[in-house]
Amino acid sequence: MNRRLLDPFQSVQLPEVIEEYLEHGTTTCVAFNRRGTLLAAGTQEGQVVLWDFETRGVARVLERHRGSVAGLSWSRNGRYLASVAADKLLVLWDVAQGRP
Repeated sequence: MNRRLLDPFQSVQLPEVIEEYLEHGTTTCVAFNRRGTLLAAGTQEGQVVLWDFETRGVARVLERHRGSVAGLSWSRNGRYLASVAADKLLVLWDVAQGRP
């Protein structure tokens, strides 16, 4: 069947209840890694919180910024994460080590 003819609202399965939420402040930006297993969330407080979808918990909290995180970008292999904030600082994180 032609996918364009299908009603987009019938084929989308959305959860009725959001089961988890981040307890690390207000999120300003988010980015998934290529596999979709990790979600990086930048906060207004300057933290980058890594959420692991396999364990359904916070994998790591990266702290270096003094201003609101404005953007996040993963490397192709998922090992590195770049974050930029209102403090005009760009940090390249080694996600496995948790260090810039």
